[in-house]
Amino acid sequence: SGKSVPFLFTLSFANNTVIESGAKEVGKFFTRLQKKFGNLVKYIYVPEFRSTSKNALHYHCLIWGLPDRFKQKDYERNYREIQGLWALGFVDLMETDGSGKLAGYLGKYFTKACADQRLLGKRLYSTSRNVVKTRTYNFPSMLSYSKEIWGVDLSTDEPCFKKEFVTKWLGKWLS
Repeated sequence: SGKSVPFLFTLSFANNTVIESGAKEVGKFFTRLQKKFGNLVKYIYVPEFRSTSKNALHYHCLIWGLPDRFKQKDYERNYREIQGLWALGFVDLMETDGSGKLAGYLGKYFTKACADQRLLGKRLYSTSRNVVKTRTYNFPSMLSYSKEIWGVDLSTDEPCFKKEFVTKWLGKWLS
């Protein structure tokens, strides 16, 4: 098998579920998934509530490292291998092309989760340990267009203003 591309999953609960028990159950699911298919399976997932009035919780996931048989048309629909590991509701799965647009797809749900009061103070995404977590973000921001918007170029590394202050613990600082 060539380059591993992720599968896009949606794991839905059949019954209304609060985030605390949902997070536990999805964690157990991924433990079972890795036990069955090996530690090369890696994943990232984001929770979402289907409606504002109910606790219809589901998870949007990207999963890498599944066996090639899942690429066969209707394999999961015919054999329900993943469904058997989930067993708490419904599984929707499809192979992706590995496009960078998938990050935007999950990002959309992450942003939506940030605004959901039911998720306040909760973990808004999770990954397997074998997912490389980057700290570099490269995307256009309002700072890139600040000259056109406000007439001031804020995209440079130069500070807009400088302020000096003294703290009891750290001494003299310049910000």
